[in-house]
Amino acid sequence: MDPTISSAYLSVENDDLRRLADPDLTGVERTTLEESVTKRYLPMARRLASRFTRSGADIDDVFQVASLALVKAIRRFNPERGEFEKYAHATISGELKRHLRDQCWSVRPPRRVQELHAQIATATETLAHCRGAMPSVTDLGNWLDAANSDVQEAIAARTCFRAVSLDQPTGPSGRSMADTLSGGCGDFDAIDDSLALADLLRDLNQTERQMLWLRFVDGCSQREIAEMLGMSQMMVSRRLAVLLTDLRDRAACAEVA
Repeated sequence: MDPTISSAYLSVENDDLRRLADPDLTGVERTTLEESVTKRYLPMARRLASRFTRSGADIDDVFQVASLALVKAIRRFNPERGEFEKYAHATISGELKRHLRDQCWSVRPPRRVQELHAQIATATETLAHCRGAMPSVTDLGNWLDAANSDVQEAIAARTCFRAVSLDQPTGPSGRSMADTLSGGCGDFDAIDDSLALADLLRDLNQTERQMLWLRFVDGCSQREIAEMLGMSQMMVSRRLAVLLTDLRDRAACAEVA
């Protein structure tokens, strides 16, 4: 039984659902019963919707989809064919997955990435509940029988839900992202900086390079980086701090030389 459904309501709920199947109900009676059953099951719809907000979807939109799916389940349910709770759970989950797949991507990744992304959201909740800790990329890969690289790709796809506006302010200066884009090809200082940075990054290992790329190129948060690399957020924070200090020191030495 869903933990958000009180057992005290079950007998009343079953009676109401059986009455809804009565074709002789008046319109007012049917509306009143539907509203009563809907209110009882809204906590379950909200819980299911919350799983999908972890994928980056808007909470209000997702909860609306879940609520409408609940109403659809109530109207279509046949008491002779099984338990309403299981039927409603399947209906709501199906509608949420379709909404996530068809409506929520600003940049649409390949279907396999979309499907794995949805599976990761469910697997993360299941493993976190069973083990009392957030699963690593390896844990998710083993649970879903997927390669770690595929899991990382699907987790990174979360950034595809919402495109970043070029008018969005960046940094303390408040300049928009569009203002930071160069309009010409004469930025030779940037070329020199890129060459110097390439020399500094050459000595880093693959994990360190990936961590810097995710943080400063893809704009991922430390929590998102931790999920993708199978580390704790504290470990990511410490390693980034050490990396940046080391790169600054080496860059300063190179300028003096």
